Amino acid sequence: LPIPSFGWRVETDSGRIDRDFSGDLAKKWLDHAAFPWLNQILLGRPGNWCHIIYKRRSFKGLPSASILYLSDGESFLQGLATLQLHFLLRGMVSTHVERRMLPAVPRIAKIRTGFNTKQFKSDTLTSDDIDYLYSESVALDL
Repeated sequence: LPIPSFGWRVETDSGRIDRDFSGDLAKKWLDHAAFPWLNQILLGRPGNWCHIIYKRRSFKGLPSASILYLSDGESFLQGLATLQLHFLLRGMVSTHVERRMLPAVPRIAKIRTGFNTKQFKSDTLTSDDIDYLYSESVALDL
């Protein structure tokens, strides 16, 4: 049976991504390609892609996807149904993303609280400017 995509695609072929994408997206993709514990995908449509880096984790004993980085929160929300179906077909029953990475809360969501606040020191940056892309969360298999 055909799988509904809602007009969105999930691209996982690193060869195609190396060949068809350039600039900042390609650099970030290549920077993280050597880490076997990371998974990278592109979610979107031609000309409108969201680069996503995630780790497979376990939540309440069930496989889940823990989003560490996404390049475009708005595109992520628009294509979320397609992404969730992609993850479900690969055995991951839930998707976890920090609220600060998104411009709005998804329609179907559970907000979890009680986590440590991310620490940083800057006179010019805010917590929205800080992501995991070049952090120990990505560089180490934790």
